[in-house]
Amino acid sequence: MEGVRPTHTTTETPSAPSRPSVSKSKATLALLALSVGGFGIGLTEFVIAGLLTEVATDLEVTISQAGHLVGGYALAVVPGALAITPLLMRKTPKHALVLLLAFFVAGNTLSAWAPSYEVMFTGRIIAALAHGGYFGIGAVLASTLVPEHRRASAVAALFAGLTIANVLGVPAGAFIGQQLGWRTVFWIISAIGILALAGLICLVPKTQPEQDQLPIAQQFRTLVRPQVLVSLLTTAMVFGGMFGVFTYIEPLLREVTGYSASAVPWLLVLFGAGLFAGNFIGGWAADKTPTTQYWSSRSCCPQ
Repeated sequence: MEGVRPTHTTTETPSAPSRPSVSKSKATLALLALSVGGFGIGLTEFVIAGLLTEVATDLEVTISQAGHLVGGYALAVVPGALAITPLLMRKTPKHALVLLLAFFVAGNTLSAWAPSYEVMFTGRIIAALAHGGYFGIGAVLASTLVPEHRRASAVAALFAGLTIANVLGVPAGAFIGQQLGWRTVFWIISAIGILALAGLICLVPKTQPEQDQLPIAQQFRTLVRPQVLVSLLTTAMVFGGMFGVFTYIEPLLREVTGYSASAVPWLLVLFGAGLFAGNFIGGWAADKTPTTQYWSSRSCCPQ
């Protein structure tokens, strides 16, 4: 056992987990496996927005009720990130991610099979529990697979799967759903989850959990700091507004603006491209000065 530590060390930045000795090729394959998981999670979150009419018709519910399948997923991400993730941080990152992907596969399999709206909703909740923890723990693990000067690129590789899901995966899912049925899309997502799970088990090395983690209570106290609250509220308002519209974008495009169903996937590509461009421009602005970042955010979100 370690000896008693001085009390002042509790405020120090937690040390990174031990870095495995892996070659560049093995690290690349491991990051690819992590990215595939990110792609699947991003796909299951957003793809239903392009299939809302089909889902509502098949499950015999209204468009508004079908939209709750998106909102319910988003709400379930919160307890998954705040409650499950801190507990899994005590396990090895690889073990934690395996458990989270198991939730993901189980939830999407249930959604694909769902004979009723209630079962579909339950599947969405189960899948959502993996969302926050996967990207949080996955980012920590990704940074340990490469030398220090490549950490940012490794984390970016993880989130590249999420970006590709928005730009290409969601439109492709909408097209497949229109041709083969929305359930086929969720079976495909389940298969992607299994592929990511296999890659995680076979390709990702085992590392030790962080040894100097802050107590969970202290981690939660961080959330009430004014700077953190402002950032969280701003993010919640921006994304809440954007995805409130995006949830119903498919019926809006078809029933309000008059586009055909075949045009929806291409319009979703345009939306995804806008997300990608916005992320690029926002990152460029953030790399400038805090003032530039501040005014960029103000121009996007005026009071």
